[in-house]
This record gives sequence, structure tokens and C-alpha cells, in this order.
Amino acid sequence: MGNDTTPATPSADSWTAEQWLKRLTYILLSIILVYVVLHLIHNKGQEYFKLNAKQVQRISSLLLSADTTKKDALSKKTTEDHKGKKPQKTSPDNKNGDSATADTGVIVRPPIKTDTTPKGSETRKPIEEEICDSENPVISFLRIEIGALAATQERDIKNYICQFRNEPREIVAFLTDTRYKVDAFFYLAGPLVYLEVIFWSLFGVLASLLYYVSDAERKKDEEFDPAQIPYQKAKMFYAPLATLVLVLGYSMIAGENLVDIDAGKGMIVFAFLAGFYSGRTMNFLDRLKEFLLPGIESESKISTKSGKGSKVAAVGVNLLLDPTGLTDQQQKDIAQAGFKQATITLTPKAGGNDITLVAPTDDKGHNFTGKDIPFGTYTMKTAFTVKDDAGVVLQFNATQEVDIKQPQHTFEIKIRKSEDQG
Repeated sequence: MGNDTTPATPSADSWTAEQWLKRLTYILLSIILVYVVLHLIHNKGQEYFKLNAKQVQRISSLLLSADTTKKDALSKKTTEDHKGKKPQKTSPDNKNGDSATADTGVIVRPPIKTDTTPKGSETRKPIEEEICDSENPVISFLRIEIGALAATQERDIKNYICQFRNEPREIVAFLTDTRYKVDAFFYLAGPLVYLEVIFWSLFGVLASLLYYVSDAERKKDEEFDPAQIPYQKAKMFYAPLATLVLVLGYSMIAGENLVDIDAGKGMIVFAFLAGFYSGRTMNFLDRLKEFLLPGIESESKISTKSGKGSKVAAVGVNLLLDPTGLTDQQQKDIAQAGFKQATITLTPKAGGNDITLVAPTDDKGHNFTGKDIPFGTYTMKTAFTVKDDAGVVLQFNATQEVDIKQPQHTFEIKIRKSEDQG
């Protein structure tokens, strides 16, 4: 037996940014292929449509025109009927309805009318159907503006127009409030909306990961941490579920039917953004937990103080003032107010929730602290707003990247007046 020289597949912990980028690309292309094939095979996409103000005005004009035409035609026919009647002489001995001419007095018996049309072959429509046919311009207008309507919905609209054919305002109000279900590529009506949400949320997650990993590959530095790959994989599962929960929650609050919700193309945009910024989505749900379940300790906070690869640090930030662009009096005012109202956040470059450092307890303090901060590279953002004695609002900010690789870290940050304030 020969020796097996097949190279072992490297584990995710040893992947480079380029290797992980290739796999993410394959995953995204595979999901896009499934998405497109599904929509082409199961071509039953639908969406809801409502008339805008101009379309409603046009329908009102059509109904008013049809109503006016109908009244004019009726008035003209009545006038013609009155003008066309001629007086006829009737013989005193005429008991059969015979008529006599005015000149000769000769009695003329009217011809006997016989129905030669075979029974069952009448082609004349009932008067109600003829009246309803006069409303066809409205249906034609809807088809032009919206597209092909569902057969049942078109029948219902026709029946409503026929029923209220003498009340144009009622018809306009009905057509204005109606949601028209039309064919579309996307699943934006019915229960398949949730499948659309899952797909687009997943697209958002993958787009976010591709951006981060490609940026790390471009910089060719140590910013990419393979230890974050399992966390990034988990995003592909929890982000679509979290987005789905938000959509369901919105549908319940809005009082919509959970099986047939009204989702426009804005739902696709929301699902993509919720996946792209999945860290913020989870942060929102975490804050929502405090509102729905007050006083209950978060079960999602898993201790990172033990176990392999669970390195955390205690971080301190000393906030200093850059006097550039400030008067002496403004510097005194800021020193008097202190930095307690400032905010300092750490945004993981590998993705995840923002970490807000704890402000000093002393009003004039300038030391911010954070505990159990996982090792990694972060973007540290500082924002501070204060008013001087003259009532002028001063804004300060600072942004810098920091590497946390030791159990204890202390940073000094100088904040300076925003440039757009002069």
C-alpha cells in the first residue's frame, strides 16, 4: 500500500483572507443561482398596487364622462320618441286596433308580428349587462396602468361597478382603497414574502462579509482574524431569522394578516440592510428585550473569561481636549463642564455589536472604562457636544483604530473642534 499524500484541507482557523473571500464568493453565487431559478420555475410572484392621485383623478373623469354620455343619450332618445309619434284616425267600428289613413279613410290592418327567432338563440344582452359594459373603460384603464389583474379580483371589481353604476363617487372610493394584486418577479404578496425576506437578508450578510474581507485583503495587514470566521458563519443563520422576527413584529403591530401581508419593494431594501448591518439588528433586539422583559438578565451574554481563544481585556481611555480653534474662555467652560456627557464606542473591524465604554462618575472626570473587551482591532469613535457661556454649541469628535491584544490597555484620545464649525 502506498502512502496517502493527499494534502489535508486547512481548517477555518488557518484560512487567509483570500481563501475565505473565495468561499464567500462561491456561497453568494450559489444562493443567487438558487434564488433566480426558484423565481423562474415557481413564477408566481405577486405584489400589491394602489392607485395614486393622478390615476384616481383619471378614473373620476372616465366615470363622469360615461355618466354624462349615458344621460345625454337617454335624453336624446326620449326627445326623438316624442317627435316621431303621428296622430292616427281610428274608425268607430275598429275594435281590432286597425288604423285609417288621414287622406282616404281606408282602414289598414297592421301586420301581425311573429317571432321568427328560435327559442334559446336570443343574442340580446340583459339591460344590466349592457349598462355594465359601458363601464369597460375603467377596467381597460386599470389594465393599462397596473397590468393584468387577477381573474377573481377583476370579476369582483366589475360586479361592484355594475352594482353601483349610478353612484360614481362610491366607485371611485372603492377603487381608491382597493389593493390590486398584480404579477411581479418578486414574492411581495402572500406567505412567500417571508421567503423573500430570508433571501435578501442573507444577501445583505454576504455583501457585508465580502466588503470586510476584501478590505482586509486589500490592505494586506493583520486586520483579518481567522478566529472570527465561525462568528461570521453564524451571521448567515441568525441574521435572516432576526430580520424575519422584525418583519413579523411589524405586521402584527400594523394589524396585517400574517399570511398575506402587504409588502412593497421597500421590504426588500429593509431585509438587505438588516442583513448588511446585522450587528445593529441584534443590538436593536437586545434593547427591545429590556422593554419586553424588564428586569431579566440577558441570557445572550455568554461568559468569555474561560475557554480556548476567549481572551478579553480591560480598557481605559483618557479623554483630552485639543485647544485648536477654541478661545481661552471656551477652554475654561469645557474644563468646568467636564467630559461626562461624551460617548466613546468601539466598533469591531471583524463585525459585531458596538461596545460603549462607561462614562466617568465624576462630573468633571475624563476617564472612560470598559471590561471584558475581546481581543481584536476596533474603530474607536468619540463624540462630545457642549455649550459655552455664550450659548454657542461646540461639537467635538475623534476617530482612530486601536488594537487590543493585552489584558490591560489604556489609550489617550485628543478631541478637537469639528472643522465644519470654523
